[in-house]
Amino acid sequence: MTKPRNTLLLALALMVFCFSGADFAQASGYLDVNTGWRYVTAGEDNQAIGDITIDWSDPDAQHPYDSEAYPDARIEVTVTINNAGVVFSDTGTNELTIALPGDEDPLPVTIGGDELRVDVDEDASGNINTNIRVYYYAGGQYRIDESFGSAVVEVDSGDVVVIDEEDQTPAPVAQRVVVYVIGAPTFTIDGAVTPAVNPSYIREGRTYLAIRDIAAGLGIGDADIDWDAAAREVTLTRGNKVVKVQIGSYIIKVNNVPDVMDAAPEINNGRTMLPAAFIAKAFGAAAHWDVLANTVTIK
Repeated sequence: MTKPRNTLLLALALMVFCFSGADFAQASGYLDVNTGWRYVTAGEDNQAIGDITIDWSDPDAQHPYDSEAYPDARIEVTVTINNAGVVFSDTGTNELTIALPGDEDPLPVTIGGDELRVDVDEDASGNINTNIRVYYYAGGQYRIDESFGSAVVEVDSGDVVVIDEEDQTPAPVAQRVVVYVIGAPTFTIDGAVTPAVNPSYIREGRTYLAIRDIAAGLGIGDADIDWDAAAREVTLTRGNKVVKVQIGSYIIKVNNVPDVMDAAPEINNGRTMLPAAFIAKAFGAAAHWDVLANTVTIK
């Protein structure tokens, strides 16, 4: 399907990994997230995008939401657009956070596309990449904090190129499962025990991992880790993805596009420690916190 340049369409898709009809879906250990998608037109404002539906992966199984034990319990959904020229109409920024009711289990919930309206610049082009972050906060900790990947439909020379269903989902990369036990001297990569450079820990609800420990989990070798002592800046590179963070700064740059974290890298025991969830998200992975096992799993 093609359109003239002056009616350029950009595809805004919110999930990947499983494509069915007009929906993308992704499941985790706790959550199922399904998103619809629509085309949005360059040069137009206040355009609705597809619905997001969130439910427990197994509603009948025991899950951690407990508003009686934790009166401050809440679930928040943050949708982030990673492209210049596309912002949410309500905020004027690339990020929109929606808080779900906290007095009782709010799932399943559908966030309507009308709540996720976007403004698109007339010269916007390229792939539209988005991420969804869902976190459940209770008892001073993030009981669930997971980021889900993005999906794209390519735009080429002002025309939409609609590719087939198989091509619209990127070829899967061999997925590794990395498990960090908080405070342990080792972690596992696909079951293989690996010594930790520095034990992991939790500060203000965020899991911190040493540079080389999280890099190993993400398949990043030492040659692709750069530490600038003068700038106190860490650069991680994998393929065409370059991620930069700085000690004490809440800014993370992914391919030089800045975003805001709610935790900053820090020095602990002489080692640079990074907030795991944001680094994993930057490289398209998800960090899952299991409160009962006291573990963080990245995959």
